[in-house]
Amino acid sequence: MWSRRESNLRPTNTNLEIANPNPVYLMSNRKKKKTPPKPSYNHTITKSYFDYYSRTVKKLLTLFKFESDLFDEFTKKQKMKMMEVRILPPKVSAKYNHCVPRQYINYVKKQVNFLLKENFGDESLKLTYEDYLTVGMNFITQVSRIKNEQGDNASEFVTEFAQLINELEEDISLVDGLLNFVQIQLFEVSKINIRIYGVDWGHEIESPKTFAGHIYITSTPPEVVSFTYHNKTRPAYRLAAGNLSGGDPIWFTVPHRSVVSGSNDERPLKIYVQNHALLRVKERLDTMMPFNRNAAIMTSLVENTMVKSSKGQMLFSFIDAKKQLLGYMPFIVEADSLFVLTFIPLSSPDAPEGNRLCKLLNITKDDMNFLGMDKLSFYQYTDFTAIPQLKTAIIQAGMWHLAEIEPEERIPSRPFVKSAGIIAKFFQQNAPELNKDDVLEEIEKMY
Repeated sequence: MWSRRESNLRPTNTNLEIANPNPVYLMSNRKKKKTPPKPSYNHTITKSYFDYYSRTVKKLLTLFKFESDLFDEFTKKQKMKMMEVRILPPKVSAKYNHCVPRQYINYVKKQVNFLLKENFGDESLKLTYEDYLTVGMNFITQVSRIKNEQGDNASEFVTEFAQLINELEEDISLVDGLLNFVQIQLFEVSKINIRIYGVDWGHEIESPKTFAGHIYITSTPPEVVSFTYHNKTRPAYRLAAGNLSGGDPIWFTVPHRSVVSGSNDERPLKIYVQNHALLRVKERLDTMMPFNRNAAIMTSLVENTMVKSSKGQMLFSFIDAKKQLLGYMPFIVEADSLFVLTFIPLSSPDAPEGNRLCKLLNITKDDMNFLGMDKLSFYQYTDFTAIPQLKTAIIQAGMWHLAEIEPEERIPSRPFVKSAGIIAKFFQQNAPELNKDDVLEEIEKMY
């Protein structure tokens, strides 16, 4: 179950101030230092650790539908031999020669630590992931060792338990589950136009009887291509997730028939996102955390839920982690590639919801952009109780959920206070003609 991976041990440099360069005199005038004793790698098995190990194994046996008292079938000498071997909680670090920011390493460490404290299996047993990864996997390894040593002479319990573990390893691996969890966390911090982060697994021998699993974070540079749209050459970045357990990153594709109406073509299309689209998502979803924006971009394109715009164009639905619709992403198809062009907020007249809203309020796209209605913060910072006409129209257009989304990040230049101000004046039906320069100046203060 564990593979040896030798550590690179380097001797410590000792800097000596040599008064006399003659080595003979140096040796004769100095007392010979005592050689420090070699460190002992034999763990002291304390009573508390013995009791903890025993409790954890009994929980494990209960989880696997065995009688917990079967652990007492082993002699004290066998138990002590099991406990001599220690498996440490997994460590997290960047893989050698891979560039990973320190804050991302710390982020993954924090998430892994949270996971290790959660219950594994039956919650009533209070067996944590950390218990299973350290004591549980150690016990499983030791039982397999005893079965191999005793062969047909092994007890009925040892034989049955070893057989069960063999069957479980064919179906599920806890390490695979842990790596999948880490990959999801990295899915959120990867930026396809900067760097894509993946995860690999390894083992390190801390000492002859101490082992540690190691979660290595990998990084891959983006794949960028140029394409031509409206006679202008533009850069686009390929959609991908980081590698899992070695190998290459996961490059996402979408079937041609899924994105082109009436097509029966099954060939996969590579997905590329124009840099302009990434900037527009950042600008329009201005109160969403960067991690969640990145995850939403990838999830939306991989799930490829499509709608038709008011002009008949097919669009990707842009959804967040709670499956709430936030906008759309138009695209074009060229040869074996799909290029996402931009991000359209729900308020855009090109979106079905925005088209309805413009008709209900009798306003234009310029009016909406002028008021800031193309930004998520507009719906979170506006006091709609003071503007019932606007609230009713937003509800009828199917956009009210935007006002119910809590801001994840604050706008530094604006305190989080819901207000109406000049927006209410704009929507007063019988309001006198407003000076646009005055209105613009007041709105600029708000944003």
